[in-house]
Amino acid sequence: MKLKPIKVTIITAAISMMNVLSSYGVINFITFDEPEQAFQHGSIVTSSAFGPTGDQYSGVSLSVSNPARLLSVGATYNTNVLLGLDPDLQAPFSGGNIQNLNLGNALIIAEFLLGFNSGILTFPSDQSTGGLFTIEFQSDLVDRLSFAVIDFLNNGTILDVTLTDSLDNSVTLTISDLEDLTSGEVFGSNTANQFGFIDAADYGLQNIKEAVIETDDSIAIDNIIYNVVPEPSTYALLMIGLAILGYMRFKLE
Repeated sequence: MKLKPIKVTIITAAISMMNVLSSYGVINFITFDEPEQAFQHGSIVTSSAFGPTGDQYSGVSLSVSNPARLLSVGATYNTNVLLGLDPDLQAPFSGGNIQNLNLGNALIIAEFLLGFNSGILTFPSDQSTGGLFTIEFQSDLVDRLSFAVIDFLNNGTILDVTLTDSLDNSVTLTISDLEDLTSGEVFGSNTANQFGFIDAADYGLQNIKEAVIETDDSIAIDNIIYNVVPEPSTYALLMIGLAILGYMRFKLE
C-alpha cells in the first residue's frame, strides 16, 4: 500500500514527459543538393508518386505546372554555376535574409526543354511567366512548412501559398502574410529569402497535406523545410515502459 502513491507519481511524471516530447517534431529538409539524388545543373526533377523507401524525398511528391504551357518540367538550377542563362538566379546574391548562404541547386519551372530525353536540360532557365510549385505530403503529421524563394521581385507580382489539410480544408496566404512570418527579407532581382514557418494550427488546419506555391514571377524555390509531429503512440509505449520499470524498481527496494 505504501508503494501506491509512488506508482501514481511515476506514471503521472511519465505522462507529463510524453506530453512534452510529443510537442517536438522531426525537422526535414529538401535542398536539391542531397548526395543520393546527385542532381546536376539542369537535372529534371520528377516525382509523379511518393518517393520509394530510402529515397531522400520519400513521403513527399514535388511537381510543377504552368497552364500556359503544354509541358511543364521542374529542373534544378545550380546557383553557383558560372555564365548560366539566368544570372538573376546566380550567387553572389544582391540581398535577402539568406543572401550569404550557399544555396547550391534550386528548383525552377524550366523555360527551355532541350535535352529533356537525357534527363538533364542543356540550357536550364526559369519561365518568365511563373507557374505552380506543388508539394504533397504522404504523412498526416506535417504541421509546419518553410521554403526559400530566389529572384522574387515583389513589384506587384504574385506569390501565394495555398495549404490544404487531410480534411480538405484550405487557406491561401499572400506575400503579405508570408512577410508577417519573416524577418530581414529583401526582395528584388537576384535576392534570396527564406520565409518563416507556416504553422497549420495558426490557420485552423489539422495538418499540411499539400502546399501549392503560385507565382507569375520567374523564381526558383529552395530549402523546403517541414516539421513532422511524432506519433503519440510511439512516446506512449516508451513512457509506459519506463513507468513500469520505475515502479518495479521501487517495489524491489
